[in-house]
Amino acid sequence: MMAVPDGSAPSYFGVYPAIVTDLVDPDKLGRVEVRYPWLGDDGDRDVRAWATLCSPYADDGQGLQILPEVGSQVVVGFEAGNPRRPYVLGSAWNGRAATPIE
Repeated sequence: MMAVPDGSAPSYFGVYPAIVTDLVDPDKLGRVEVRYPWLGDDGDRDVRAWATLCSPYADDGQGLQILPEVGSQVVVGFEAGNPRRPYVLGSAWNGRAATPIE
């Protein structure tokens, strides 16, 4: 697994696809681990980071938390363009998983 680039690397503004790889945050901050399939060199596309989940409401001991499943595609954005500071903005159907309405 390759480390996420530090602040000297390029900035990434906009939204990007990512795949959820783990739900058990070692720091117990409610984050999920994501893999960036589009980032990395040709020999290693296994670049991962722990991402904060965005929610319609979050406060001390209350709010709405919906965890994506491992393997789900999510959409991420980065704090100040830094890929070490990802936020999961939502989920997306990618053609491999069926939508709930046919």
